[in-house]
Amino acid sequence: MGKDTDILVLGATGFTGRLITRYLHHHPQRQDFTFSIAGRSKARLADIVDQVGLGKDVDVVVVDVEDSESVEKAVKDVKVVVNTVGPYWRWGSAVVRACALHRTHYVDLAGENHWKKKVIEDYDFLAFKTSSIIIPACGFDSIPSDISAYLSVRTLKKKLGPETRVGKSTSIFRLQGGMSGGTISTILTALEAVPRKVLAAAAADYALSPVQGKPTPFFQFVYTAPVLRPTQYGAYWLMSGANKAVVQRTWGIKQLRGPSEGYGPDFVYDEFLGRKSKLGSFLFGMAFMSGLALVMLSPVRWLLKKLVPAPGEGPSEESMQEGWFKIINVASTSSLPQPVHAKSTVTARGDPGYLVTAVMISESALAILDLTSTAKDKIEGGILTPMSALGDSLIERLEKTGRFDFESEIYTPEEDKKNV
Repeated sequence: MGKDTDILVLGATGFTGRLITRYLHHHPQRQDFTFSIAGRSKARLADIVDQVGLGKDVDVVVVDVEDSESVEKAVKDVKVVVNTVGPYWRWGSAVVRACALHRTHYVDLAGENHWKKKVIEDYDFLAFKTSSIIIPACGFDSIPSDISAYLSVRTLKKKLGPETRVGKSTSIFRLQGGMSGGTISTILTALEAVPRKVLAAAAADYALSPVQGKPTPFFQFVYTAPVLRPTQYGAYWLMSGANKAVVQRTWGIKQLRGPSEGYGPDFVYDEFLGRKSKLGSFLFGMAFMSGLALVMLSPVRWLLKKLVPAPGEGPSEESMQEGWFKIINVASTSSLPQPVHAKSTVTARGDPGYLVTAVMISESALAILDLTSTAKDKIEGGILTPMSALGDSLIERLEKTGRFDFESEIYTPEEDKKNV
């Protein structure tokens, strides 16, 4: 039986859900796909219809994510679900299960490794059997990290051959933008509602990967990028745990596909937040560890809930347009006597956690539609990652939006003022 709707935006009444709805409504290829919006409140959905100016061709679906029958009814005749309803530990599993059962494809914004580990264990095989493409983490966590690592590997393989093995891969983040109320709520939920042993298991190296790789560096107060000149300094990056796990899963999936697609057994990925100086990096790291210790205290979490934006709230349009991020990745071969290096740069214009995230998850859903409409063979289903599932097609889509620039080249360590 065919599917009636191409895309369903679940959680359309939230702040990011509204941005996604607006983006899809004004998309240059709008005539090529259909989409619907879904949420718990019929009144709030009606408000979104009025605010965005949606036409009668956009269906409005009332869904209770705590009711499995309601979820199944909503997703079974849809090609791709865009799920923005978090924290996913609370409300995501029923949606993934329903999508896997009904061969509905799925993308979300999950940064929760503990939840991703659970759905991999529970539904990866089911999604594989039904050829359902399930891709968590299709926003700022963790598409930029996955793409930056992928680009450098691709460049080295093009230069040196498809079975080239890559060793160290490091990404440096610089950005301007805010953290959403939903993201903060997710962090607090993890600390209060998820068993500590579950969090610990999900924080382990390669916790999401089907293959165990080489150990990655532990927390450092000062990070440096190998190879890049002048020397780049940085501090621990809050999102690195979520991002590294996704890149490691991409690596593991590609390793299982064979040496021509795999990154190589020596691949080790890390990332950090770029700072201007060694001292600044150290002080930032100290402040982060102090803040982490405070957040472990329940009175501090109570105060945070009072002070931070509530889920569904976000910055002004003007401030979102002023946001940006830039990631530089450098990767080196491990299979040659003299290492060869690649440097890749991913740049985006717009608030990373809001505006650009809405673009990334929307284009991921559209890339899945492209893939499924042109595939001649059986589609590989399962709990996948942006680069293991979509690769170049997603990069091309993002570039066409006009918000992204991608560069990748063989790099010779010399004084490079562009890195500053």
